[in-house]
Amino acid sequence: MSQKASTPLNTLARRNFMKVQKITGSKIAFSKILRLNQISSMGFRPSNTLFQAKDYYKTLGVSRGASKADIKKAYFKKAKEYHPDMNQSEGAKEKFAEFNEAYETLGDEQKRQVYDQTGMSGDEQAQAGAQGGDPFGGFGGFGGGPGGQGNFWENFQGGHPGQGGGGNFKDIFEGFEDFFNMGGQPGGQQRQSVKGQDVVLNVEVDFMDAVNGTQKTVTYNKVDNCSRCNGSGAQPGTGETNCRTCNGSGFQTMRQGAMIFQTACQSCGGAGKVIKNPCLQCQGKGSMQSRTSETIKIPMGVDSGVNLRMNGKGHTSRHGPNGDLMIKVRVKDHPHFKRDKFDIHTDKYISVTEAILGSETKVKTLTGDINLTINPGTQHNDRKRLVA
Repeated sequence: MSQKASTPLNTLARRNFMKVQKITGSKIAFSKILRLNQISSMGFRPSNTLFQAKDYYKTLGVSRGASKADIKKAYFKKAKEYHPDMNQSEGAKEKFAEFNEAYETLGDEQKRQVYDQTGMSGDEQAQAGAQGGDPFGGFGGFGGGPGGQGNFWENFQGGHPGQGGGGNFKDIFEGFEDFFNMGGQPGGQQRQSVKGQDVVLNVEVDFMDAVNGTQKTVTYNKVDNCSRCNGSGAQPGTGETNCRTCNGSGFQTMRQGAMIFQTACQSCGGAGKVIKNPCLQCQGKGSMQSRTSETIKIPMGVDSGVNLRMNGKGHTSRHGPNGDLMIKVRVKDHPHFKRDKFDIHTDKYISVTEAILGSETKVKTLTGDINLTINPGTQHNDRKRLVA
């Protein structure tokens, strides 16, 4: 039997590619772009067998098992050698950028781990939503089946190809909860705690009260729990039930092509619960406006612009702690005294004769009048300091 010499497949591919490129150069470029777009539209990163990832270990000249200290040492050595300020040769700037790119990925343990598994650089991980963690959200490196596809489908769709679901896809949307202030998550988890709003009051204090300290009673309006339903929003003896639209999750999921969106449920407003028999007094809100009074303590030495806080005395929240009562202090002017930080100033007018010859005069202080000696030759705007 005759045996023909076999030619490697990649060699044949290179020959065919070169021939086509010479004949239709623009068409082959277009087909390459089309192939890339087709792969990107599927939602997968191109395989390393088609597009080789950068070998950052080779760039820094270290082995794959190198320690973090060895990687850092190699980076500083090469960065110093190829720094544009130290090396003016052609290509030094590009080399320096490559070293920075390599160290940005290998110098971070989490990014390095993902790079070792997937070949994704630090920038690619950030674009994929990794932010230094696993960009696949627990896909387990696509292991668990022929070709490594088993765990991918189990985690991406909650099953294998052809089965419905969306098991772990909710993790992608967890970061949006604080922004949209949504409560509850798919799977029946509890909504996040939301603190009630603060009440801000402006309070004027007499000058001497600010010096000595005092107590003041303030009256204000606030949102408080309904006295009939105790904040539940439901008629006494009844309660909330799971929303049928979202099954108690508080979210509605919409799919548009390969994209999945989650929004607050329109039926329950994201609460995951609905009230069938609302309270007649608060109309199901669970709260009502009320008028309340609080006695606040004004500390000694308080000055204008100081804010005092009373925890839990603000508006009520159905899903978290109450807000706070914020007191903004303004100290009234005094006819005789002026404050300059921790000093108290007062003016005393004397005659020309008293200034030239000297005398004794009474001046007001915070604790009463005292006799002050005026020295001979006192000038206009001279100051005397009295130490308490």
